[in-house]
Amino acid sequence: MSHLNRDLIQRAYDAFGRGDIPSVLSVLDKEIRWHVPGQSALSGDYFGHEQVLGFFQKSMELSEGTLRVEPDEIIASDTTVFVLCKVSATRSGQHAEFLEVHVWRIADGRAIEFREFQGDEYTENKFFA
Repeated sequence: MSHLNRDLIQRAYDAFGRGDIPSVLSVLDKEIRWHVPGQSALSGDYFGHEQVLGFFQKSMELSEGTLRVEPDEIIASDTTVFVLCKVSATRSGQHAEFLEVHVWRIADGRAIEFREFQGDEYTENKFFA
């Protein structure tokens, strides 16, 4: 079943998969809050387009351009979108796949907050150390 917020976030994942970062940013509020848990080189809080863009660039650098995020299921309400997904990457010749849950908060047709929940935080921290 289609939902406006589901479609909004699906467009962002599709654009990210194509490497179309301007289209991803068009879905994000200019003051988006972005949180990545753990203690890896990617962990932390990012605020606004500039810092999120820096996070994307660092993610691609650490994964040698191989980072992929594949949504398995997207569940939406009027204020929240849950994405069950698989994140994969190759680093230093080692391939890894991680199951994650992404939680998006939506307001006025824009994503205002992103929170990542990792299925195996220890392994993901080690991979992106």
